[in-house]
Parts: sequence; C-alpha cells; structure tokens
Amino acid sequence: AGGVQIGYKTGTATIWMTAVTTDTTGNYNAVISGTLTTDADGGPLDITDINNLQIFVKRTTAGSP
Repeated sequence: AGGVQIGYKTGTATIWMTAVTTDTTGNYNAVISGTLTTDADGGPLDITDINNLQIFVKRTTAGSP
C-alpha cells in the first residue's frame, strides 16, 4: 500500500488534484478528478492547453516500490 498523487500541467504550474492510497492486492486502482475548466496557470482552459496537457503521478509514501 502507498500514497499516490495525480496532477496536471498545461502551462508552467503543476496542479495536484487527487491523492489516493493504493491497496496491496495488486489490482488496478481507479483515480478520477473533477471537471477541469481552468488551465494550470489559472486561465481559461482552451484547445492549446488540451493539446499540451501533461499528466503527473507522484508517489507520496516512502518504502519499497
């Protein structure tokens, strides 16, 4: 088990949206977030942002992988 954080980046900032704790079963863990209406820099979400969207996953728990 461990903590995982999901974020996105459309400009220069990374926005961390969701933090979940994975289980130890080896199963996949579904991670979802709310509807995005602003880009990572606080402006309106537009087609350029969507075309340049980057998704980040960050482990937040120490220990073996």
